[in-house]
Amino acid sequence: MIANTTSSTASTMGLRTLELGMGLLWLRKQLINKLGPGAHSISLSGARTSKEQELLGISQILLVMFPFAIELAIKSLWDCFHEHGTYDRRHDLHILFQSLHKNAMDVDAAVQAQKQARDLWLEFQSDKKIHHSGTLDDFLTVHAKDFVETRYYKLKPPEFLQIDDFALCFYCIIYPLAAHDNGTLLNLISVHTA
Repeated sequence: MIANTTSSTASTMGLRTLELGMGLLWLRKQLINKLGPGAHSISLSGARTSKEQELLGISQILLVMFPFAIELAIKSLWDCFHEHGTYDRRHDLHILFQSLHKNAMDVDAAVQAQKQARDLWLEFQSDKKIHHSGTLDDFLTVHAKDFVETRYYKLKPPEFLQIDDFALCFYCIIYPLAAHDNGTLLNLISVHTA
């Protein structure tokens, strides 16, 4: 049974977060379509074609915005368990996720939401959909400040830039959020049944 435990503000945050995530997933699909089949390499120095610039630009948008969407998802989830407007204003993904249950109105529900996110991550890993070898907590630690740092072009080396991992991390947070907010749940269901 799913209970709506959120305020209308939390529900609005969840819906806006879901919309941002769905937009990023659509943009990821456009990138895949533009790339086509097979492996591709693009020189990161010197002249590039217009298509290469578009591909790199789309990649940069995704690499900046997915960590932001994950941050918003965690903060939306925070709002489900805490007094409205009291969420942590930091941007560190790992600290935000770790603190979800601290001072929660329903600590057990918050801990359960964290467990659901971690379990979903493990499912994605066992299905070989995630490239990152560590736990969800490890991933959030490695990418804790990506949104802040990529705004200043402090990009991580390519082996850390797995767009699919960011997309699946977003899902790992948005699904427990949907379990606590009927508006987010109904919209998430409509995405998957369309």
